[in-house]
Amino acid sequence: MATYRYIYWRNDLKRDKMGRRFANVHYLVGYNQGTVSDFIDMARVIQEAFPEASISDIHCAHIIDSSYCKGFSLVTYNACIFEGPYKGWTQVEPRKDGTVRMEYYWH
Repeated sequence: MATYRYIYWRNDLKRDKMGRRFANVHYLVGYNQGTVSDFIDMARVIQEAFPEASISDIHCAHIIDSSYCKGFSLVTYNACIFEGPYKGWTQVEPRKDGTVRMEYYWH
C-alpha cells in the first residue's frame, strides 16, 4: 500500500511565541477502505510524529484529483511545529513567491 508523508511549511503565517513555524502536515494512504478504523489508524501516524495533535485537530478527506494519488485517503494536521528532522516525512518549502503547491486536491 502506497503512503506519503508531507510537511508543507508556510511562510505566510507568523511563527508562534515559542518560535514554531506553521505547517500543513499531510499523511496519504493509497486505496484503503476509507473506514473510520482506517482513518483512526492514519491519525495515530500523525500523533506518533506530533504528539500534541489531538483527534479533534486532525481532519479526514479523500484525494479527488491528482496525477499520482487520486483516490487515496488523507489526514491533515495544521499547526505550529518546531523545525527539524522528521524521519520519514518529506518537508516542502514554499515557492519563491510564498505559495505552497500541492499536486493533489481533496474533499
